[in-house]
Amino acid sequence: MKQHTRIEFIQHDRELDDACRSLQSATWLGVDTEFVRERTYHPVFCLLQIATEERVFCIDPQNLTSIDPLSQIFQCPHILKIFHSARQDIEVLLSALGHLPVFLHDTQIAAGLAGYPDQIGYGNLVEELFNVRLDKSYTRTDWTQRPLSSEQLRYAGEDVAYLIATYQKLFESLHSRGRLEWLKDDCAALLNPSLYSNSIDDAWKRVKGAAELTPKQLNRVHAMAAWREETAKAINLPRNWVLRDESLCEIARITSRLNPVILPRFKGMESAQQRQWGLQLMERIEQADRQENFLIDPTYWAPRVSPETRSVIKDMSALIKQKAAELNIVPSLLASRRDLDDLMFRPEASRLNKGWRYPIIGQPLSALREIKYGKRNDEPS
Repeated sequence: MKQHTRIEFIQHDRELDDACRSLQSATWLGVDTEFVRERTYHPVFCLLQIATEERVFCIDPQNLTSIDPLSQIFQCPHILKIFHSARQDIEVLLSALGHLPVFLHDTQIAAGLAGYPDQIGYGNLVEELFNVRLDKSYTRTDWTQRPLSSEQLRYAGEDVAYLIATYQKLFESLHSRGRLEWLKDDCAALLNPSLYSNSIDDAWKRVKGAAELTPKQLNRVHAMAAWREETAKAINLPRNWVLRDESLCEIARITSRLNPVILPRFKGMESAQQRQWGLQLMERIEQADRQENFLIDPTYWAPRVSPETRSVIKDMSALIKQKAAELNIVPSLLASRRDLDDLMFRPEASRLNKGWRYPIIGQPLSALREIKYGKRNDEPS
């Protein structure tokens, strides 16, 4: 950490009020959170770090009556909030404050657009930019334990101490390359509320192994995943503590008549509490079995395509690599395989059809697709 930077540990409401008054005059703030969620559905908010150019605050939400005084700071459109790999931090702040922050910058996104490896870690980026190696000995510390040691606070403070300087360097790099609008688009995408909603209707998308199931079995997955999400949220346990993905897919495959007696035989459903859930789960499954329509499009994971279409996708992937090399960014940052699948099979959902990616790669890919494939109605539309 910069030698002149002093860490101020905020544990009392009056201290937080004083800190917020000083933060209101800031132009930009470095922000990070420490949280734990291994044993809970909702993240346990343990520490909030905020840095100005002169000060570092470590704010302890566990000892404060409320962190609501920070709402005005995070909703101020004139103070730039700088994160690194912001998505989980935003989720924690949304849960704690009840709203999304506004006007933010993600240095991980900026680094990728500036030619650094995609999803580069904060420590590696600081070392690249400033030749400073940060201490990572407390990466797996238990932040729920109190009191926090001076070493833990120092570690936490380092996670924000270089964020403003990192932002400034990356801003200059992207400005010189004409890529600030790219950064603006990708950071704005982080403030889409649907990213943090954990929609019950979309719970099936998080089930590993479901791609191998039939449409009829996927109806069961849809029902069981929704039940699991509701239950996990209500009792604040991780999804897989309620019902493992592996067990969920096994149940979906059962052809014999289900009953509550056989359900506990599946791995992940042995406890007495889970046996009580058996009747609830069976009711959802039976409702799904009575559905006449398929609730999930199986092409969401792996569209079944002809050899001709696979050839087109291969050519489009090659174009992505070529364009990425010209821009000196990694191909997955320009267009991931999910982006490509969306463009081919769900163009209305594809981010390649909007923002900075559209003229650079979305439009050329669509043109290539039309040349190679033509406008046909059987595959894809």
